[in-house]
Amino acid sequence: MIKKIILVLLLSLILIVCVLTLNHYRQSNFEARLYKPLEGYIQSEETMINFYSNESDGPNLIFLSGFGIASPVFDYMPLWRRLENEYNVIVIEREGYGWNENQSGLDYDNLIDEIRNTLKHNKIEPPYYLIGHSLGAIHAMDWATDHSDEISMVIGIDPATIKSLETVKPPSKIALYGMSFGSLIGVSRLLSNERLSDLFPLLKSEDLSESEKKSYRTLIHRNLFTRQMLEEGQNIEKFVESFESKVSIEYDGIPHLFFIAENETNLDFNIINLNTDYLSRFEESEYYVLEGSHFLHYEKADFISEKIIYYIEKMK
Repeated sequence: MIKKIILVLLLSLILIVCVLTLNHYRQSNFEARLYKPLEGYIQSEETMINFYSNESDGPNLIFLSGFGIASPVFDYMPLWRRLENEYNVIVIEREGYGWNENQSGLDYDNLIDEIRNTLKHNKIEPPYYLIGHSLGAIHAMDWATDHSDEISMVIGIDPATIKSLETVKPPSKIALYGMSFGSLIGVSRLLSNERLSDLFPLLKSEDLSESEKKSYRTLIHRNLFTRQMLEEGQNIEKFVESFESKVSIEYDGIPHLFFIAENETNLDFNIINLNTDYLSRFEESEYYVLEGSHFLHYEKADFISEKIIYYIEKMK
């Protein structure tokens, strides 16, 4: 009797998973036809990197997203919209992020060179101002270490650094696989719009139109945690170790500007001191500690954009 009950429960669970998965893929295919990339979005034919650009003649601002961001273009939108009148805004979307559906298996070791090749293929030449949120800041530092002649400034938004990642460990493999499975079956579609907005506060932002919010919502469902994100998550520690082995290389001539969040997590793990200690090795560095969550780039977009403009203009 017990075996029959277990069998019925197991078959019911499999049926539920199949129904959720089929519904998720059906809706995703419909949404992909309905909501197209923004005007100015470039799907590169030569490389595995896509990007958005406003194609301005101003200095090049390269936005590098953090780990596991469903849509870097929308995630950074409140900030880049405040900068697009003055600068050439380029928001990078690597594989499995935003509208980039490439699946070549591009790894951390080749990411920066792939981005550089993409920019050069599209005649976007150095110098670059790199803006990185969270893990994106380490990508910016990695780029500056290997190609310092291309970089005018590194700007970190609640940035990850070597020491902070040693303190706050990446998600465990069980957590990564759990998130990947949930994304695969479309678990986010079980949430109400109100609950989804609580988890992704940008959906409440006045910086996005209603149409843009609908498009962003579809990308959350589609890219909640893609296969590429799973592979990245499994290799974060390896990437950090690789960067740590060359972090002693001097590139002190590049100015650094950090915006660090003051919140319970950062205070508990001493993140603010770890990040300011990292900055102390650079002759030209500045930082601001701002009360807010990890996502300062849309919570404090006015302040951050004003400071970015100020420091870039100061350098001219």
